[in-house]
Amino acid sequence: MNKEQVSQFLRDGYLAIPDFFSISDSATLLRRAKQLVNEFGESKLDAHVGDEYFLNSGDKIRYFFEVDALDPATGDLTVDKSVSINKIGHALHELEPDFRKFSTRQQLKEIAHALGYKQPKVLQSMIIFKNPKIGGQVPPHQDSTFLYTDPPSAQTGFWFALEDCTPENGCMWFAPGSHKKTPVLKRFVRDGNGGTKFIDLVEDSEPKKEEYVCVPTKAGKSSK
Repeated sequence: MNKEQVSQFLRDGYLAIPDFFSISDSATLLRRAKQLVNEFGESKLDAHVGDEYFLNSGDKIRYFFEVDALDPATGDLTVDKSVSINKIGHALHELEPDFRKFSTRQQLKEIAHALGYKQPKVLQSMIIFKNPKIGGQVPPHQDSTFLYTDPPSAQTGFWFALEDCTPENGCMWFAPGSHKKTPVLKRFVRDGNGGTKFIDLVEDSEPKKEEYVCVPTKAGKSSK
């Protein structure tokens, strides 16, 4: 990263880097992701949902379904398995060789060091599918809601386009500069009565809709 890119990231809270990795890299990861979906067993689907399944996924590879992919009465798939999965996480960078190789490459370490990290670590990894005609809306959110620390610590998310991403198929949107003026609004926590819940930390001061900008990304491009 050059000084201008670092300055832009610090000012806006995000940065898109074109041609950060090769089309061959994206094809390898996308192919492996599709293989994982194909290899995923369909038996006992009800065991693959729920809060505990999610909360205990930090050191595992687990599969999370699209909204309406399962029949609520029977637990059976309502769509073809190939489009049933919304996300696979959260230890791909540890347990899947292709993802581990990509997640630990020198270029990522160099970017982390350029942003001031002394000993950067990968906390979690996931692949998110944008399957057509199924799934719920992803609302505006802060990653610190889910990766919360007290006192607050610096966390940087790296997002990689494995296919061309457009406004029509689910590209990224950002509110430039919101990281400087918007505190962490909520925390995602375990509920003492079981399950999970969100708790409000401060009065809602979320950026207005018109503040968000769309950032289309070609395959091989990185956004942070």
